Amino acid sequence: MPDTHEIISFVPGVLGEKAARVRVLYFERGLLALEKPALVAAQPHPLWPDAPNLRDALRAVQGRDALRKYALKNPSGVFHPEPEISGIALFASDEKNIEYWRNAFGSRQMKFSFELLAKATDIEEKFLCDLPITQHSEQLKMLVTHTQGKRTQTIFERVERLGAFDRWQATTDYPRPHQIRLHAHECALDIVGEILYGQTPEPLLSSLKPRYKNRADEKPIYGELCAHLGKIELPDGQIIEAPPPKKFALLMQKIRQFSS
Repeated sequence: MPDTHEIISFVPGVLGEKAARVRVLYFERGLLALEKPALVAAQPHPLWPDAPNLRDALRAVQGRDALRKYALKNPSGVFHPEPEISGIALFASDEKNIEYWRNAFGSRQMKFSFELLAKATDIEEKFLCDLPITQHSEQLKMLVTHTQGKRTQTIFERVERLGAFDRWQATTDYPRPHQIRLHAHECALDIVGEILYGQTPEPLLSSLKPRYKNRADEKPIYGELCAHLGKIELPDGQIIEAPPPKKFALLMQKIRQFSS
């Protein structure tokens, strides 16, 4: 996989109020993969009208000399990962390439793998959810409907038991906005940090570690939705990967440490 290890920097006001640094994961054949942080969208969408987004940020800096190698000319997102989920975001460098990559996405030639941290449950180890979903007419969320919903499929597989929590992998070949979260909720899988589809607060370290001090000043270790798009398989079999955010990984480390 062509992993560049390069960074694209954004000054305050371009990608949120603070300065931001985003890692380039992949660039080949007009496809640019970036490591998207939580609370940042890949591109605008009616479900997140006020979120900062990488598409507009890229267009704001596309003329930089340091970015010439990517041949950016009004880049566009290939799909719509929501702001709450960290991980890989895909962009086509220009109009010619966006047609190719969106066709590849629309014809389900890619595979997307999400890492989830959820409350422990006794449901089966691996299962398929294919509930059809559509956007709510009045709220910024999706809902299940068998009359107007669009076809979706998510495969959930438990990969690790961690005491009161489980680590899951969710895979799909066509991730619609909020699909993973809504399907998880409908299948009684409570993702840690979820506040839109159910309420599953993140455990504080004091609830995991015996004799923990400083409870009055305690804050969540991660503080975001514990869902991460960590791997995408392209049509030719190439794999793009992104590790979980450091604080997400730290939370899982602490849960693993104190659940043993």
